[in-house]
Amino acid sequence: MDIKSKSEHGAIIIEATLSLSFFMFAIVTIYSMIHVSMAQARISAALNSTAKEISQYSYVYDLTGLNERQAGVAAGGGAAEAVLSDNLSEVNDVYDAFKGIAGGVLSIVSSPDNAESFLYYVLNQGIDAAKGYGAGEVARLLIRKHFGSDPDKFLKGLGVKGGIGELDFSKTRLFENGEETDILLDVKYKITVIKLLNIDMKMDFELCAKTKAWVGSE
Repeated sequence: MDIKSKSEHGAIIIEATLSLSFFMFAIVTIYSMIHVSMAQARISAALNSTAKEISQYSYVYDLTGLNERQAGVAAGGGAAEAVLSDNLSEVNDVYDAFKGIAGGVLSIVSSPDNAESFLYYVLNQGIDAAKGYGAGEVARLLIRKHFGSDPDKFLKGLGVKGGIGELDFSKTRLFENGEETDILLDVKYKITVIKLLNIDMKMDFELCAKTKAWVGSE
């Protein structure tokens, strides 16, 4: 075999190696996209079903009258909320945000009436946060049955980091300000995709499901 033939043979091997590498990379990428899409579809369907279940159970909460009482608290904090909104309307960064909040609070507590309004505002925020946390934990319990007999194993099989325990429902909201009838389930999670070049990659996802509560005559 002459030098020219050896050179051509070596070039063919290099081209074949590169082509195979790109082909395998493309296959793995496509498989990862399908894997992630499957996880998204299953979690989205489960979240929507869970939101509908919570909307039915919310009728019991409406009967307690607690929502109407919170509406009164929210109304009492309206002035404080307006002042804080004005102070934060032109905030551009974190430092300015803290200054805006501090300035707003000082403006509010400068008079007894506004100070009382601020207390109502803080109380209402606390009630909303507590209801959101409670609704999020209820959602975590109800959503389990949509993932089979072993939801933790099922989710980890889909690549969800930490399984059922690391589904983050912290942004879930229920009847904000005691007036809305909306139920917003919000879940955040990470999906581990197939390693490429020995790099452990995780993708962040967030899904929402919104529905109306079964309250009053609605």
